[in-house]
Amino acid sequence: MTLFWRDGLEVIAHLFANPVFAHCMETTPYILLERKERIRAYGEFMSGQFAWDYHVRAYTIRIYTLNLRLV
Repeated sequence: MTLFWRDGLEVIAHLFANPVFAHCMETTPYILLERKERIRAYGEFMSGQFAWDYHVRAYTIRIYTLNLRLV
């Protein structure tokens, strides 16, 4: 058995530094709607509900902690 180990941060840094992948990676979730029916369509991971909920939750927690620091 062969075990390959890679540091996740190094892999991501390498992918973003590679010009082939740099413009293809999505980092912001979005909602994709069909034109006529206005029904939500799902394609890539960032168009999914989990990515949307996670982003909204992280943003809300960040704003909440910033408000606690200002008070």
